Amino acid sequence: MSSDPIKLALAALTTCLVLNPLTVLAENWSDKLVISGFASANYHKTDEALPFNGEVGNGHDDQGSFAGTRLGLNFNAAINDKFKFAGQLFSTKEEDNYAVHVDWAFGTLKLTESLDLRAGKLKFPVGLVNEYIDVGYAYPWMHAPVSFYSEAGANLNGPQVTREAYSGASLLWEVELGDWVTEFDLFMGEVNLEGTDVRKLRGLAVNINFDEELFIELATYEGNMQNVTVEGAVQGGSLWENMLFLMQGNMEGADHSVDNFGFKYDSNNILFMYELANVTMGQITAMEATAWYGTLGYQMGKFMPHITFENYEQGDGSGPFDDDQDIITLGLRWDYVSNVAIKFELTQIKLNQGNGLFGYEDNPEDDTINMFGIGLDTVF
Repeated sequence: MSSDPIKLALAALTTCLVLNPLTVLAENWSDKLVISGFASANYHKTDEALPFNGEVGNGHDDQGSFAGTRLGLNFNAAINDKFKFAGQLFSTKEEDNYAVHVDWAFGTLKLTESLDLRAGKLKFPVGLVNEYIDVGYAYPWMHAPVSFYSEAGANLNGPQVTREAYSGASLLWEVELGDWVTEFDLFMGEVNLEGTDVRKLRGLAVNINFDEELFIELATYEGNMQNVTVEGAVQGGSLWENMLFLMQGNMEGADHSVDNFGFKYDSNNILFMYELANVTMGQITAMEATAWYGTLGYQMGKFMPHITFENYEQGDGSGPFDDDQDIITLGLRWDYVSNVAIKFELTQIKLNQGNGLFGYEDNPEDDTINMFGIGLDTVF
């Protein structure tokens, strides 16, 4: 019996020795690690049976769709005063599932006060909102303008201006001059897509910021198309299948290049945004594209009504599968409570030529399609 107090004392001492370092470690990491997140619940309904901007089960149609509903968690860790790490876990509706994947994850090494080296899986630095495109709360629309930001190009339709992320490295140089801040992002790497790899990716994005009111972006990049496998490309099939087969052969080894200009003014309750991009794919005329949009909004207390005009053209207008698509959206953002926004949108899609973002498996019943949307965005 006399040994029991000794055993209890030893057990208590051992517990303190084990838990104390863990407590200290937890306290240290609580100072270094920052976790934040966002979520969006979106519903769209059109007056067309064919899905818009996505395949069946993952696009918007006359049955109503929650495609675009998403959730993300961001992790930022300052390892020391020279190195930090950031990552994002992201989940969105894909048919009937909500798959979770690493949206981006990269380390940043501070070389000098104004020069950073980043490496890993990084957000693509092309497009005014592309680096936070999944955070619906950060902009007025329910989703970024699809005529510019859509990646729905499995059947060669879609603007193909920018991508979700790339694997590689980036040199980020920041220059301050009074109220002007300019960032030069020199990046290189590769992008792995379904059925295609973009290798030898290299580009430069220049972002100019004046007093957090005026933003200008100039960006250019080029990458080599490799391992191209286009869905539905069959020789000897239909006209569409034969065209896909020929395009698949011509795309292999071709250089995909994009030049982009963006402008944003956000001050005195006025929001104006405009972006324009030109896309080429080697010498393939049918894959040349131009995409642009313009948005004007006005903040009135908790409400911001806004209007957006978009256009996406692909080809020279003479081919059987060339596209010319206009979109007009009237929207209202309501900042209901802190960190929560409710959004309403009425959209009209006009197909001047081709099928636009409806794909080519079938033709829409009408050249003018209407869409209604309601969404809820939050950050935490």
